[in-house]
Amino acid sequence: MNGNVVGEELIFTTTDSTVVSVENDGTYTMNSVGTAEILIQMKNKPSCIKSVNMIVGEEISDDIELVPDVRNIKLNCSVRYNIASNNDVSVFVKSDNPSYYYKYKLIDSKTFEIKNMKQSKYPVVITCTDGNITKEFEIMLGGLL
Repeated sequence: MNGNVVGEELIFTTTDSTVVSVENDGTYTMNSVGTAEILIQMKNKPSCIKSVNMIVGEEISDDIELVPDVRNIKLNCSVRYNIASNNDVSVFVKSDNPSYYYKYKLIDSKTFEIKNMKQSKYPVVITCTDGNITKEFEIMLGGLL
């Protein structure tokens, strides 16, 4: 506690479990918007207590974002993208470039990688849809600079 390793059992509690619940091992879950404290107490020395203030904000809006916000890939470089969304997303790739200009690799349902193999004036267009929202992201295949 207070930056020191303790060799005895700790007790974790919360001031408002409707906002933040906490397990016996200190794992916590944010349940609703609000403010609560997680209290950490030494079992054999109850007067030794530390608290952590938890502020839980509004949920992320139902939007689709591409992370990182890199829209130009240098020649012979790759960028791994994550799709930030609260929902399941389908990903579609289209381009006026020949397929040997770039490599597209799907890592999992919300992660993919693009490698620039040849500079082009045409973008690779990534379309992401969750059934309600559809967003397109243009990624340019740049040169060495």
